[in-house]
Amino acid sequence: TPPTHSITSILVGKDEKSIITGSKEGQLCLWDLVRDKGNEIQIFPCQLLYGHSSAITALADSANGPDNYALASATKCGQIFVWDLKDGTCLHARDIPGHHHAHIQVFQAPGRADLAPRLLVQGYYSELFVLDLSTFDILFQLRQKVSPSWITAVSVVENAVKQSMSFLGLNEDGYMKLWNMKASDLRATEPVDNDKQHFVGITSAVSLSTNPYGSAMALVVAQDSWQLFDISEGGFMQLCHVGSDTDSVALTGGAFVDRYQVLIWRSDNTASLYQLTRRCHTQVELKEGDGVGVEPAPPDAPEAAIHLCTFCVSSQRPAPQPAFTFSHLTNESPDGGRKQPCRLFLAGNSSGQIHAWFLPVQDHIMDLLCRYAVRHIT
Repeated sequence: TPPTHSITSILVGKDEKSIITGSKEGQLCLWDLVRDKGNEIQIFPCQLLYGHSSAITALADSANGPDNYALASATKCGQIFVWDLKDGTCLHARDIPGHHHAHIQVFQAPGRADLAPRLLVQGYYSELFVLDLSTFDILFQLRQKVSPSWITAVSVVENAVKQSMSFLGLNEDGYMKLWNMKASDLRATEPVDNDKQHFVGITSAVSLSTNPYGSAMALVVAQDSWQLFDISEGGFMQLCHVGSDTDSVALTGGAFVDRYQVLIWRSDNTASLYQLTRRCHTQVELKEGDGVGVEPAPPDAPEAAIHLCTFCVSSQRPAPQPAFTFSHLTNESPDGGRKQPCRLFLAGNSSGQIHAWFLPVQDHIMDLLCRYAVRHIT
């Protein structure tokens, strides 16, 4: 009988050939991701890694080169491990007793190739930890000067031009905290207090992410709604607020999947794709016109976000915290020419199954509104 593997976290490897899942039982499972030129995929479980003593709550790819296959994992009992995925050995281990970790993120100081990658750790506590991935030492903590409480969601923003990093954190009292650091400051060993804070009134945030596709927006997902904020001019101006469809279903996370598209997932094993309209333009985009890229919806659209489609995940057992992830992949064109991008959405359920969907990469909003272009692979 195979061991139970109730998936609690899921990640696509940087090599685009592997998937890693963490489980409630504490194991990691490595899966082979096989794709052909026609964008058909197959997923095969190939290895289980043991070592954690409690549920795995977060994963992050810590590979820092094409020949490096390393993974960081964190648990609800305070453990953080780094694994060599080539042979399954644990390279580093760090235990922070009494700390329930919820999110980890690997980042590199811009313009500082001499510095090892850093690992940001967030959880059900009031500070953020920054670790050196080469030594696995805790370098410093990010602290809150005023109104300290649990940080419920966090994101890292890189500014390559200024060679600086910004850390956004939302606490359970509804304050958005901001830490600004120069790349050279990431050698710090003393605690760092936040520079700014804004009251946004979101007290049940479960995820916070910034737009990696060129628009200065932050997506905050709370249990009862998701919201977009303009962070282009140093503030937090609300652009969009969309409530949950029903009080009995909580939102559990979300991500930008394009400059003007977001994917929101829920506790009932479903996820919805939304197209953002012109009402969600940031102040900088409004000043500069429509900007570049996809036209973000009809100008007279009454809503700030248009619902495109919903994905459903089957499960034999209830999953109080479904695991979802989204990844941009590259794909060889059928004629062997230039690589074509594709967007892969993955969901892991409590039965140890992975569901996958391809989201088409489109050039025009009318194509995006074709709801039935989404393919589902079981």
